[in-house]
Amino acid sequence: MVRRSTSSTRARLSVTQLEARDVPAGIVALEAVNLHEVGRSFLYLTGDNHDNHVRVELPTPNQIVVSSDTGLLRYYDDLQGAYVLTAEPLVFVTNVMFHYPLECIVQTGYGDDAVQVSGGFFELLQIDTDNGNDRVDVGIWGQDLRVNTGNGNDSVVLQNCGVTDVPFTGPLDAALILTGSGDDRLALMGVNRFNYLQAFLEQGNDVLAGDATVGSSLSCEAGMLLNGGTGDDRLIAADYFTASLPPIVYLDGFEEVD
Repeated sequence: MVRRSTSSTRARLSVTQLEARDVPAGIVALEAVNLHEVGRSFLYLTGDNHDNHVRVELPTPNQIVVSSDTGLLRYYDDLQGAYVLTAEPLVFVTNVMFHYPLECIVQTGYGDDAVQVSGGFFELLQIDTDNGNDRVDVGIWGQDLRVNTGNGNDSVVLQNCGVTDVPFTGPLDAALILTGSGDDRLALMGVNRFNYLQAFLEQGNDVLAGDATVGSSLSCEAGMLLNGGTGDDRLIAADYFTASLPPIVYLDGFEEVD
């Protein structure tokens, strides 16, 4: 008998390093929605889990400018028929792109985010920055303002809200501020006009600061509810919050009052 030699081939797995690719961080996706049949417009800004620094400005009554300091803006380009990234500010002409009332919803993920919205009328401005050491600056007039900064050491500044030179425009109707756990700071600067203001600073050593400079004022036609939550909380320039004497003033949870 003749035996034939046989050879066996064994498969071996090997690891090959892939080509390195740069993945942009700090991208904010922008989507504008117009419901022409009901005359309503929505502007959505959605960040990622990196540091998002985004600004929404209304420099004139018919113009909206959206920009990002830390990354790129992602939007749908009708001419290209695709989503594109840009580092340049996006400018929208409101009488073409939007129909009032305008609702703007800003949602960022984890990260140390900064959101600034100023000028113009919003039926709804909703800002949710999730967890992180975040900063929110708002100066608008309109109907409804909601800010939730999640957990972290956050800062919220409301400056000249509900103030406008447009005739027959009243105060910002309702504002709700939630700062979550952390050592947070809420400051009201300049002249602010609300129908009703609520702020809950929740857990942490928090600061609620008013503006003591001459000419600054706060008015709340239906009242205000300001709660420092648990922790060693401080109220600065308390006269700013009590001078206008709205129907209901409820200040609670502040261990130190200046």
